[in-house]
Amino acid sequence: METVGGKTNQKRKMKFEVIELEISYQSTESSDPGINVPGPRRTVSKLRNETYHMFSGLHPGTTYLVSVRARTAKGFGQTALTEITTNISAPVFDYEDIPSPLSESESTITVLLRPALGRGAPVSAYQVVVVEEDGSRRVRRRELGTVDCFPTANSHSEAQVKGAPHYYTAELAPSSLPEATPFTVGDNHTYNGYWNSPLDPTKNYLIYFQASSNFKGETRINCIRIARKAGNKVGVLEFPTNRPNQNLMKNL
Repeated sequence: METVGGKTNQKRKMKFEVIELEISYQSTESSDPGINVPGPRRTVSKLRNETYHMFSGLHPGTTYLVSVRARTAKGFGQTALTEITTNISAPVFDYEDIPSPLSESESTITVLLRPALGRGAPVSAYQVVVVEEDGSRRVRRRELGTVDCFPTANSHSEAQVKGAPHYYTAELAPSSLPEATPFTVGDNHTYNGYWNSPLDPTKNYLIYFQASSNFKGETRINCIRIARKAGNKVGVLEFPTNRPNQNLMKNL
């Protein structure tokens, strides 16, 4: 209240109700080299009684600048700014179906490895995984599209000690796989510290190809089954205990 000349005047303050909210967002940074930044600016409007907005179509591993402002009958008010960063996603493979092996021998199988596409971060490493499948130790099959993969990095010797059904037979750098490339499982060579042990011709094996992406402590992996090798019950295989390139087969 305010008194002027014995009279009371009441100051009135006009209140403007919010009519709508305007949300704008734009990508400003991305760990995925395939994403162009800054990206296009997108804007959505929300009714005044809507309390949240679900963003869709965002790129993995990407930072967005988000602005929010309210509109009244008088116009738009001040803008509030914030940044959000999406998580990276697992790499994806270009395999529509399980491919046929390129060739086989008693202790090897040659498969075609195709590079994966990173989503939110480049592929950090590839692993060729061998899973022993026999009557006494049947493993659960991981088919195309299944996200349950092989995060535990067992070497051949570690798998034998642990009694684990799977082991990394090779780890490959993304630079070594710029395009589809044949790879022989069981060639008795070493790849980044993992011995590609010759396969026992009397056992059944599943061969998986795995890709992983790492960014700021976040890891995502994806894997697919690319081959199965059936045992033929012919010959006895002696696994070298020390170094590769020893005599592998003993004639019956």
